[in-house]
Amino acid sequence: MSQMKGMWRYLLIEPFTWLFYFLFQPAKFKGDIEARSLWGRTLQMLRLQLPMFLCYYPLALIARAILYIIFPTAYTPCSSDGLDLINPCFLFIAAKGTWAAPAAIPVGLLFGTTFGISISLANGLVGGVISNATVVVKYGPKVGVVYALIVGMAYGLLLGLTAISRRSQRRKLLVNSLVSIIVGFLMGVVGGLVFGFLGAYIVGSIGGSAITEGGTSPGVGVYVGGTVGCLTVAFIGTVMKNLARRATAVGEAIEDGQIIGTAFGIILGGSAGAIGILIATGGIITANVELQITLSTEFGILVPLVIIFLIVGYLLGYYRLPLYPVSSLFMLKSYLTSRKNTHKVFYYLHHSSLYWDECVILPLPYLMHTLLLAAQENIKQTLKEIDFIMYERPQQRDVAGAVLQEICLRDLEERESLRTVAGASQQLLEILPQEMRLINTQWAMPFLRLEDASQDATRYYSPLDWQAKSNALENLLVNLDKVHPHVAFSDNRLNKRLSEVVHIWQVVTKLELENLRKVSKGLGRISNPYLPGSQLELNDSLFVGRGDLVQQLGDAMQRSLRPTFFLNGERRMGKSSILKQLPAFLSSRHLPIFYDLQSFGMISSASAFLAAIAEEIYEEMMVKGMQIKKLEYEQLQEAGRENEAMIYHRFERWLKHVEHLLEQEDRILLLAFDEFEQLEEAGRKNYLDLNLLLSWLRSIIQNRPRLALLFSGVKGIGDLGPRWAGYFVNVEMLRVSFLRPEEARQLITHPAPDVSQEQIFSEVVVQEIIRVTGCHPFLIQAICSKLIISLNYKHRSQADIPDVEIALQQVLETWDTYFRDLWERTDQHQRTCLTTIHRLGRGNIHEIQQQSSLDEPLLHITLQILVKRDLLQYDHGFYLLAVPIFSRWLEGSNSF
Repeated sequence: MSQMKGMWRYLLIEPFTWLFYFLFQPAKFKGDIEARSLWGRTLQMLRLQLPMFLCYYPLALIARAILYIIFPTAYTPCSSDGLDLINPCFLFIAAKGTWAAPAAIPVGLLFGTTFGISISLANGLVGGVISNATVVVKYGPKVGVVYALIVGMAYGLLLGLTAISRRSQRRKLLVNSLVSIIVGFLMGVVGGLVFGFLGAYIVGSIGGSAITEGGTSPGVGVYVGGTVGCLTVAFIGTVMKNLARRATAVGEAIEDGQIIGTAFGIILGGSAGAIGILIATGGIITANVELQITLSTEFGILVPLVIIFLIVGYLLGYYRLPLYPVSSLFMLKSYLTSRKNTHKVFYYLHHSSLYWDECVILPLPYLMHTLLLAAQENIKQTLKEIDFIMYERPQQRDVAGAVLQEICLRDLEERESLRTVAGASQQLLEILPQEMRLINTQWAMPFLRLEDASQDATRYYSPLDWQAKSNALENLLVNLDKVHPHVAFSDNRLNKRLSEVVHIWQVVTKLELENLRKVSKGLGRISNPYLPGSQLELNDSLFVGRGDLVQQLGDAMQRSLRPTFFLNGERRMGKSSILKQLPAFLSSRHLPIFYDLQSFGMISSASAFLAAIAEEIYEEMMVKGMQIKKLEYEQLQEAGRENEAMIYHRFERWLKHVEHLLEQEDRILLLAFDEFEQLEEAGRKNYLDLNLLLSWLRSIIQNRPRLALLFSGVKGIGDLGPRWAGYFVNVEMLRVSFLRPEEARQLITHPAPDVSQEQIFSEVVVQEIIRVTGCHPFLIQAICSKLIISLNYKHRSQADIPDVEIALQQVLETWDTYFRDLWERTDQHQRTCLTTIHRLGRGNIHEIQQQSSLDEPLLHITLQILVKRDLLQYDHGFYLLAVPIFSRWLEGSNSF
């Protein structure tokens, strides 16, 4: 029994499984099942013959019966009894015609099992239908057209399926496939007509009239001509592909053209070979005029029709229309079963055609309804299903987008208070993946505007003064006006729902703003321009100092050999703000572009990273009047289907056009990457192949004269590890540290051109702020902001020293995470030094060593690191804490 089961599995079950993967999961078939060796392909093709026969013979029999019913004269009677549907001769001849399927085994050996299956199925189906068919001239042209339709559509459909099997590996566009049809047609004409004719003629000349009595049978010519035409096409295609090996797109088109041309070679070579045999054996010289007319008609009329139908069939197969009803039916079944058992919707979804048909191009019916049922059960799990569609079933992205629209709207419709509005941004960030935002920017934009509005609501509930709260609500209303809900989507029903959401948000915001203004009446209203913790945008008056850094950058950019700079400094020292000011300090030749690598979406993959770079470059160059083709995110994602290195290759090809325009306009792009060490985290989580990325950056530095790079981060290049240093040998380090005392004074007393705080902050107060902050730009703004809030609350107009002490304590409480981050990024030796110096107040190397018990070499290294990080200050042989406020934090943080 077990042997029978094994035989059954060997002969039918496993080969049928191969056919299923061939049709519905061609990538898996190509990668995991298709044999690589010649013997393996031979065995595979032999084992597939019986299952394929069981597939194409019933179809051929049905088609043959229909054709016989419509055209009773379509087939030559096999006996004096004639030909009818119940005659065993009808069944036998249909089966006999399928002999052409095994004849395609050599095709599978030459080009791979994938193409061998296609030709075998087409040969078997065509042979089964037109076996013993009558000639066109005798029984009318309608029959001939039907024959041409059957031959052309059968080969075309199956070749189209083969093309998408190959495309599942390379994801080529249809235009490349159409190019391959043209290439294949040209090769098929040359190989089929010319060499097929000559090959059959030579065989006919050698055999002479000994082949058949009278020398008039074209059968041998069909076989010999078709074979010679097939082999000739293979040879021509290989030569052309090798000649075009440096042009990737051309080479791939010729490779597909070689396969498609083989089919043309078989058809045309067989037709021309029949004539070649007849001429060689004297058949055309005989008085068989009817046969001459028949061959002339078939070759002159039917072969072009076959080619036309083959192209039509190829396009239908390319879009998988023959298999689409099967996939649609199973998707409908999954939906219906999911409606009955909604708690098992994810099980049914995983067993639907969404998962087992990897190449379906047209939208799957009821997929959206099924995903919406899933969303009612578990939104997070549904988002995982949408993520699967984004990466593995990109043809269904429109459906996934529609589902995301519905999920977003349902969530937003439930937020009817300002407090719940504040939580919408985080939810939208989780629902809308970065890939969907890049692909569908048009319909994603309204949700992005609502996300901005929600962030304003969140800012309103943060510890701000009345003015900042009022600004947050006003910005919220501005962002709501930018949504334009009446034209956001193509579906008016969605627009109405979105309009209702916007209206409710506007109502609750205006009500809250009105209440805020009522409460604020009678309170002090000193303007509070300070923005602690925020990046300062271009030309912001709060940006003071840094003239030496900006000057150094500007001078370096003017040189022909531009270095690559790395801004290094502690958090909140102003590195990001410096990058934002570059357009104001560089010449008009330079186009600086800012990238924030803290954005998770940007570093989620190589395609997302380069797409974000390309998008900003495109927008900047368009603003400057330089017309360039946009590099879409989808193009990079498609390139990544083969491997990650292809993403960079695709980007480099686009970058060449960018450089060409830059050279014409004499411009230089400066790409500034903030928080550069985030790439290390992305590499550790396998979001990016870090070696590929660093190699690419080094290549940009060394080989792209029209591109300059600027990095900033908390860690230095040496701190990131030895491999980083190897990629950035020529990087110049620039230190971003404290402000100078005069710059700190300007920030305190003149934070804006039309604002003077000298009446609010006396000279004594200014000196105290400078002392406790150590001229730290972030801490200065934090202290000043707290002072203004306190004065407004107390209805006062001038600060004094006790107010500074209160503000200092408030800063310690509000920004505890900032100080804790400084502490947690120190090792045990550094903490020992900090606590020791805190107790000493200030100390020399000998005193610190005695108190800390650290050996002298280690102590020297530790102190150097702390000075570099601006946690310690070295003053005439003594070390002390650089920022007194940090010393106060140490006292209350239980860090000792």
